[in-house]
Amino acid sequence: MPRYKLVTIIHIVCLIFLIMILGYINSKLIIYLIALDLVIQIILQNVELRKLFRSVNKYNESKEYEALINYLKNKKDKTYFKISNDSCLVNLCIAYMLDDKAIKAKELIITNPYLKSRKDLYYVLFLFAVFENNSYEINYYSEKINKLTDYYIKQKENVKNILEMINSKIYNDELYENTNFPILKRFCLKFKCENINNGDIKQDEIKHINTEFDDLNVERLNYKIDNNNLNNKPLPKRLKIIKVITIILCVLSLHIGLIIMGISMNNENVYNGFTHIESSYYMLKNIIKIIFILPLPIVTIIYGIYLNIKGYKGNINLILGVIFTGLILIFSLGFNQFKNNYSTDINYLNEITEIIEINKEDVFIITEDYDDKISSDDLYIYYESSIRINEDLNLNNNWKNNFISNKIIPSQFAVFTVNYDKFLVYCIDTNEYNPNEKEIDKDYIAIAYDIESKVLLISKYKFIK
Repeated sequence: MPRYKLVTIIHIVCLIFLIMILGYINSKLIIYLIALDLVIQIILQNVELRKLFRSVNKYNESKEYEALINYLKNKKDKTYFKISNDSCLVNLCIAYMLDDKAIKAKELIITNPYLKSRKDLYYVLFLFAVFENNSYEINYYSEKINKLTDYYIKQKENVKNILEMINSKIYNDELYENTNFPILKRFCLKFKCENINNGDIKQDEIKHINTEFDDLNVERLNYKIDNNNLNNKPLPKRLKIIKVITIILCVLSLHIGLIIMGISMNNENVYNGFTHIESSYYMLKNIIKIIFILPLPIVTIIYGIYLNIKGYKGNINLILGVIFTGLILIFSLGFNQFKNNYSTDINYLNEITEIIEINKEDVFIITEDYDDKISSDDLYIYYESSIRINEDLNLNNNWKNNFISNKIIPSQFAVFTVNYDKFLVYCIDTNEYNPNEKEIDKDYIAIAYDIESKVLLISKYKFIK
C-alpha cells in the first residue's frame, strides 16, 4: 500500500476521534480544528512538492532521465500526500517520454486512467494521438491544450506546428530541432522521408532515418497490456462474491455495533424514556460492547491482504477494514473512558436535601461531574444530576412555574428542562431562593422537576463573569 494511503487513513481516523472529543468538550472548537488541519495539510503538501520539484529539475537540467525515472519510481509509493503521488506519476510519464520510452509512458497512463485528466499530460496524449493517427483524440487534445493558460505557450505553439505539418505534409526542421521528445522527432522524420523526392534529403541519410523511425512504430505504441503483469487479474466469481460480502459487512459493522449498544441501553430503560444525563451514562456504559463487532473489519483486512498476495485487487478491503477498525476502537475504547465522569454516588444529594425535602434512601441518581468545565455562557459548572424518585415531591412556595430569569441558569440547562413543570434556583452563599440577579463567584443550584415522570434535574454552578 502506498504510504500516502496509510497516512490518509491514520489522518481521517485521528481527525474523527478529535472531532468527537471536541464535540463532547466544546463543539465550537471543531471549526478551529478543521481550519488548523487544512492549514497544516497545505503547508506540509507544499513542502513535499517543493522538495520533489527540486529533485526533478536537477535531473532534467543534467538530462539524467534514467536516474530521474528510478528516483520517481522509488518515490511515488513513499509520498505522504496524494497530490505528491500524482505529481510523481505525471513527471514519471514525462521522464519516460524524454528517455525514449513512450510505451512505458502509455502503460503508466493506461494503468492510472485518471492521469488523462491531468493538463500536464495533455501534450503527451496529443502526441500519442498524432502518432497513432487518431483524428478524434487529435482534435480533442488540441482543443484542450489551446484552452490552457500561457504557462503552456510552448506546447500550444508545438501543437499548431504539428497540425500545420500534418496538413501541408512538409517537414518542419524547427519543430524537429526544438523538441526533446524522441517520439515527435520520429514523427517529423516521417515527413522528411516523404519529401525525399523533392530533394529535401540526401540518399545516404535514408537508411539512418528509416532505422530511427522504425525504432518506435504505431504497432508498438498500440501495445496491449497483459493484465497478469499488472497485479490486476480478473477476480473469479466466488472470490468476487466473498469480496462484496466482506465489504458490505465491514461498512455495516459500526452500525451493527451501535444497534447492539442501543438494544443494551433499551434493556436497562426501566423508566419511560431517558433524561440527557441518563442517555449519556447508559450509552457510555454500553459502548464497550461495540468491540464485539471488531472481527468483521479485521476479516476484511485479512481478505484484502489475501487478494493482493494472489495478484488481485484487494486495496479497497484493506482501506475500509483499517478505517472501520479504527472507528470501532475509537467508539468502544476511546469513548468508554468518559464514563468515569459519571457517578451514581448518593452523596451528591447531601446539598440537595438542605434545599428540598427528598428521601435519600428511595432515589436513583446519576451525576455527571464536569471536572470544572467552563460553559459557553461563562459559567463554572461543577456537576449536573438526574434524580429518579418514587414518591411525589412535596412542593412548597419556593417552587415556581418558570425560572425567574434565564440569565441566572446555564443555557444548556434551560434547554433540557424546557418541558419540565416546576423550577427553583438557590444561591448557596446567600441562602436566597430564586434571586432576580446573578452574583459573580457565588455558588448556585438550579432544580427542575417533571411531575409526571418524577424526575429532578439539578445543576450546580457559579458565574465567573
